[in-house]
Amino acid sequence: MIAPAKMTRDEQKSVDMQRDNKGRFTTGRWKPGQSGNPKGRPPNKKYISEALRELLESDPELLKELIKAITGKAKKGDVPAFKEISDRVEGKVADKIEGTDTPVTIILKRAEDRDA
Repeated sequence: MIAPAKMTRDEQKSVDMQRDNKGRFTTGRWKPGQSGNPKGRPPNKKYISEALRELLESDPELLKELIKAITGKAKKGDVPAFKEISDRVEGKVADKIEGTDTPVTIILKRAEDRDA
C-alpha cells in the first residue's frame, strides 16, 4: 500500500478554502454567516399538524367522531389508546433520571502511558 502524499499546512488550507460556483466550500462547509437554506421554508408546504388542525376546524363533527373512536378503543382494553388519552388529558409522565450522590472518578490515560 502506498502512503498518501503529505500536504503542507498552506496546501491543506488552500484545498479547504476552495469554493464552488454558489460560494460553498468544496469540502462541504458553508461560509460563516451563510445559510444552508437561504429561501427558508417553502410558502405552500404544509405540515401534518397544520393540515389536521384546518380539517378539524372545518368539520367539528369529525373531531367528535375521532374522540368517540379512541375512547371506544380504550374502553375495550386497547392500552395504547388509553395511554394516548391519558397523555393528552393528564400530560406525559416526565422521565425520571436517577443517580447517586456518590462522586465518580474517571481516569483517562493516553495509549503510550498505559504501561506505566
